[in-house]
Amino acid sequence: MVSFLILVSLCVVQPIGQDVRSDLSGSVVSTPPLAQPLVLRLETLNGITIEETFADPQGAFTFRNLNPGSYGLRIEQSGFNPLRETVRVPFSGNLQVRLQPVKDETLEGGDGRYTVDVSELKLPKKALNEYYKGIRAVSEDNLQHAIEHFERAIHIAPEYYRAHLALAEAYGRIGRIDDSEVEFRLASTLSPHDAEPFVRLGELNLRNEKFANAAGAFKEAAQRSPTSGRIALQLGFALFRLNQLPEAEASLLQAQHLAPTEPGVCLLLIKVLVKQNKIKEARAQQELLRTLRHHE
Repeated sequence: MVSFLILVSLCVVQPIGQDVRSDLSGSVVSTPPLAQPLVLRLETLNGITIEETFADPQGAFTFRNLNPGSYGLRIEQSGFNPLRETVRVPFSGNLQVRLQPVKDETLEGGDGRYTVDVSELKLPKKALNEYYKGIRAVSEDNLQHAIEHFERAIHIAPEYYRAHLALAEAYGRIGRIDDSEVEFRLASTLSPHDAEPFVRLGELNLRNEKFANAAGAFKEAAQRSPTSGRIALQLGFALFRLNQLPEAEASLLQAQHLAPTEPGVCLLLIKVLVKQNKIKEARAQQELLRTLRHHE
């Protein structure tokens, strides 16, 4: 049996002469080495993506120019349980985050074996190389070069799911919104049970204040992952921005049921309840929020 372990070591580097913004840097260690690069996502406590970065082939990564405050660090990697932890910026010292391998509960006898998605190992080496070059270009903030590499990877291997996702993200970051949506939807057909393409499409629409489109994408994501508190929270936020308050409340209560220790749900629920003049319920959420923050 092969065991898998990923350690993410985080530190904040405070730029000289500045007290406002900080860089959040760290390194990733895995045994054995991952078949594909590790994606790290930084989010608001409401679950909205602020920035996405990749660990380079040596495992190093950086989130740059962050305002002080609390963020969610999310890692979702094939073969490992999804992880989301709250990180405070600026951060002193080192924070280690462990990803636990997925245990296949369906195996007869429950022998503790682990399942790892190795589909990318079957892709042409040239496609993988182009993808890795694209990731390096993203980390260097060279989006045009990244797009060229991701497009080449897809030309070589049209079924390359991760390349479609990466290309969609890069298109979105340079304002090619329609092209980005096409790529996200292509990715969704390549992995018909994965909610992530619709989650990212919803986030793209949120960033561009297309709240109806965002709500539609999150609803499709929720159909694929009905037990995700993160998706229920994001759907609730989109509905709130559409001023569909009863629907937003229902989605946020579902998020709270699925993720009861997530403070971002309380924060948004308070706003939704106050706008509906549900003062008693809003005060109950305030008390819950105080309790959650006390135990952080």
